[in-house]
Formats: sequence, structure tokens, C-alpha cells
Amino acid sequence: MNILCPGISAWSWMPQRPQQMLRAAARAGHRCFYVEPGSGSTMREVEPNVMVVGDLAEAQREAAAYVLYFTDPTTQVGRLRAGPVIFDAVDDFPGWEAALAEASRAADHVVCTSAGVQARLAEAGIAATLIPNACDYAHWSAAPDGPPPVEVDVLPRPLAVFIGAVAQWVDIALVAACAEAAPGAAFALVGPHLTTDYHAAKCPPNVWAFGFRPYAAIPAFAHAADVLLLPFREDVREAQAANPVKLWEYLATGRPVVSTRIPEVLPLHPLVRAASGQAFVGAVVKALDQDDGLEDARRSVAAANTWDERWRQVEVCLG
Repeated sequence: MNILCPGISAWSWMPQRPQQMLRAAARAGHRCFYVEPGSGSTMREVEPNVMVVGDLAEAQREAAAYVLYFTDPTTQVGRLRAGPVIFDAVDDFPGWEAALAEASRAADHVVCTSAGVQARLAEAGIAATLIPNACDYAHWSAAPDGPPPVEVDVLPRPLAVFIGAVAQWVDIALVAACAEAAPGAAFALVGPHLTTDYHAAKCPPNVWAFGFRPYAAIPAFAHAADVLLLPFREDVREAQAANPVKLWEYLATGRPVVSTRIPEVLPLHPLVRAASGQAFVGAVVKALDQDDGLEDARRSVAAANTWDERWRQVEVCLG
């Protein structure tokens, strides 16, 4: 079948759930069309069975009859429908209640990323199939060839790394507290800055921020780490409802992971050490000093939670 997805970001900019779902669908033999917002680009095949196009009308003409798969709750489903419609509710942002409900009622099938999002939809009387995020296991599990990225190769050891957008749900002040508690260690933030909190946090000198890096390059940063950080704020709704993609990607590397106590990580204890506030700082300091010996167990869990498996769950919804 053909699948059309109105994108919310450039295809190659920090691939998230929509891009990964389409990749998995393409590997399953479906022809996928990703509409890249604002690019104005002509249609191009970026991977086998994956077409990226800047013009929505062109994508519709080429796909003809298709499954509409969308994650933006403001999508105008009526003018895009050309077959079955799947709404994938990926986030629970404040003020989105009405949009989530409207998008869900316009769809034939509703799936979601976390129990928190599922509960939010249930409040509006909407039943959604829970399909958590996952990882590209081959991409993240393989040890990189050659030395670590030069950015971190020159840093002191041990090394703690956060990979992802530095957004409003990331607790930079907590990272700064960890760096103060472990002044001999290095802390690296690998991802674009979407908030000014980093500057306001006044991080100590053993925190380095490297900004955006291409998807092909970032697993090497994870493999170079002694511990991987998931410092999501516990006081914001979007973090409480998150099933972070980076959680599964981290697990694929086998490296120790320390997270704040957001609901979706708690079932993964002891593979992920979850703690709040000063206890998080203590857990990071301990992880920097001592490996927990759970590398194989983490990899095993990640290998069972791949995007190919998630797409198979979507196909079950489609019947």
C-alpha cells in the first residue's frame, strides 16, 4: 500500500517517530511519501520505498489512494483523506486537549506513544492503541569504527552524555548540579538548543554543549559515554507523558542509563536507574564510577523494541 505522512520537520533533522515509522513501513514493502514542510523540494527517493517531497499536492497525485498517517493534531484530515486514516498521538502538550480530540475523531485508527497520552485521550472518550517508541537497533547497537568523535575524545574521563534537543522539558540545572558534584568528569550535551535555559543555568566549566549533530554521527557519542543521561523535568506535563525515543536508543548501546523519575522509565528498573533531584545526582556520580554489569540485558530489551516491531503493531490496527 501507499502511505502519506505530512511531516512536522525536515526528513533528515533529528529523525523521530514519523520518519522511523515510515522507514519500517518501507522495509515491510510499502511505498511511503513524507511531505517535508516548507522545503519546496521536488520529489526524491531518499531510501528504498521512501519518497520525500516538498509539495503536498504532488505527493497526493503520486500516491493516489493511500493510508494517511499523521502526528500533527492540527492536520486538516478532510482534504487529505484518500483511504484509511491513522492518527499517531505522540505528545501531550498543555493546551492540546481539543486538537488531540479533534484529530482522533477524524481518524479511523488512533495510536499513541505512552500511557500518559492514552489516559489524556481516554478523558475525551477516545480509545487509543498504545504503541510505545522504539529504536533503530542496528544503527545504535553497533560499536563505531575508529576513535570516538573528536569533540568528546579530548574531554576528561569519566564522561556523561545527553543526546537530544535541549528543550524546555530538559532539566539543565540538574545536569549542572551533577557536573558540580563530579568536577573531574565531563558532561556533554549533544543536540540543538530549543530553549534559553542552558544559558540561564550557568553550567560549570566541565559541561560542554556541542549542538546539532547528524543522525549518522550521534551513536558514536553514546558509545563514548560512561553513562547516558535522561534528565527530563518531572514538573512539566509533556515530560510526564513522554516515552522518549532516546531511552530505547540508549539501551541499544548497552551503556548505563540514569533518568529522572518519569513514568515510562520506571518499569525498566534496574536497567535504567531512575531518581529525582539530589538522588539523581548521586545516581549519576555512582554510575560514572562503577558499571552495573547490565549491558547485555539492556541490549536485549532494545533488540525486542524496534521500529519494525512497532510498524507491525500499526498494521494490526489497519487489519
